[in-house]
Amino acid sequence: MAKLKHPPPYPPTKPVIRLDLYGPWYAFPSWDLHVECTTVLGDNLYTPLQMQWWLGTSYMWAVRRAEARTVVVEQNKQLIGFIDVDDTGFIDKIYVKPEMTRKRIGTLLLGWATRETIYCHCREIATVASPLARPFFEANGFTIEKTMRRNINGARITSYLMVKSLVAKNVEVYERLPAMVPEFELEVAVRPKQRAKFMDRRWRGYHR
Repeated sequence: MAKLKHPPPYPPTKPVIRLDLYGPWYAFPSWDLHVECTTVLGDNLYTPLQMQWWLGTSYMWAVRRAEARTVVVEQNKQLIGFIDVDDTGFIDKIYVKPEMTRKRIGTLLLGWATRETIYCHCREIATVASPLARPFFEANGFTIEKTMRRNINGARITSYLMVKSLVAKNVEVYERLPAMVPEFELEVAVRPKQRAKFMDRRWRGYHR
């Protein structure tokens, strides 16, 4: 009887990344990522006073993260990016680990925020971008509506109100999230209780 051959080994799989809703256990990792991105990528953009203003404090960071609707991206249980968006389609924060840039993680996060904004029946998505974030938003179709310059405690702060119309968009963006990161295998982990809470709030909003 001929000896059975073992099947060839499976080819190596793509690196796995995980898209999940924010929880309080992400407070410190998200703060560390915020500090890393601001200091590493903004080193040539900001003066020391500007850097101090953009960093803020860890206490206020934890409070604002708890109030925002945020999604995170993990790889090997390490936080590599996050974004938030409110019910009006306004993005407050988006960060991606410096070594993970150019891998479309930011595009994936922005796709999720766009999906949430469409769910809320908003006609546009907006943000107030720092000089560091401005090129990313411009590359993704946002346009500058207003340039804002302020003097805060001696630091001259420049930011940009940027808007993108969603009138021509449709729900197909929901199905395109995995295709936004072709280098990775995307897992979407949604906690049922949190998702139910958000969906219940949207349902009540539709039937006032």
